[in-house]
Amino acid sequence: MPKLPPTGNRFGSRYRPYVIHEAKSASLPLLQEISQMWSSQIANTALHPFRETKAGDGDISMMFMMVHFVVERWREALLWSWTVAKHGGLDDRWGTLQADAAWRELGGTAGSPELLVRTSRRDTLQPERVNATLKASGHVENDPTSYIFSSQDGYPYANIKDGAKNAWPAYGPETPEYNLPQCRINFRECFSDGENRPFTRASDTFKNIAFRNPLCGDCAILALVSASGRLGLEAFLPSSESRRPGAPSSDDRTPYLPLVDRWEDGDFSLKAVMSASKETSVRLWTLLLLERYRFVLGPSTVNIMAAQLARRPDVALLCINDDVITGHEEVVTMLKKWQSEQWSQPAEWET
Repeated sequence: MPKLPPTGNRFGSRYRPYVIHEAKSASLPLLQEISQMWSSQIANTALHPFRETKAGDGDISMMFMMVHFVVERWREALLWSWTVAKHGGLDDRWGTLQADAAWRELGGTAGSPELLVRTSRRDTLQPERVNATLKASGHVENDPTSYIFSSQDGYPYANIKDGAKNAWPAYGPETPEYNLPQCRINFRECFSDGENRPFTRASDTFKNIAFRNPLCGDCAILALVSASGRLGLEAFLPSSESRRPGAPSSDDRTPYLPLVDRWEDGDFSLKAVMSASKETSVRLWTLLLLERYRFVLGPSTVNIMAAQLARRPDVALLCINDDVITGHEEVVTMLKKWQSEQWSQPAEWET
């Protein structure tokens, strides 16, 4: 399995599942974002004649990294929206008032040190709803991929463990009540620093629950997804009345959180994060941020196609293995011939 050394430094250490080795599509803006965050690591990878998977620090495998990057940026955006944009506000304040309000939103009561979070059912992936959404967007059907998790239901890696028989979180009617996700969250552990001193800045609270004590953030997400009802993520979002002065000289409307390669080095205060944006509505900016990283997870039918391609018009993505041990010249000739037959007219970006 390829190492992903930067993800632990940037998003907190945890086990992340293996990404199956097959064809993937990628967003160019997000690839550029990754390149900005880990420019030196990517440059080092380019210097190696063959990828490091066990020796040294390990090389970046961009397509493997891309999958985890999107999932982790989504989680980060959810928690930032709730702690900083919603509760911290323009002055990044975090005191007793903010901590108590946040605790109540998770389901806790005043003075209770710990909370058991029990989640409820969601309608995000109900087949009728998914099919209607696909049809409205111009897609006839989503076969041969079936959706098993949507970012609209939170964070998928919370209970994924190395060596265990894992399953993605599921909230539909097919899941028995006793199998709905649960977790425990501790007030002092999540809302105080390592010396049990309460945080005074919302951005510091965010760093603690998102990265330093990631189980806090995982459980908070479960609680807030449930608090949002059967659809949507309303419990995470700041008020529609929350506004800030815009940056009139800026033409940058792209929403993103700090592009640092270590979470400790980032300034996640609302003032710093939105400083270059023209947008004055904190809620709208936050919604655009979340939209940037939304995703679905699902298995696709995988077959070793070999000579079957001409008879299989349903193939959507193709992965060509580069493990050519002998017969290099014959393989090159065969591949060029096949590509010319498949795509006889050059695409616009090729000319």
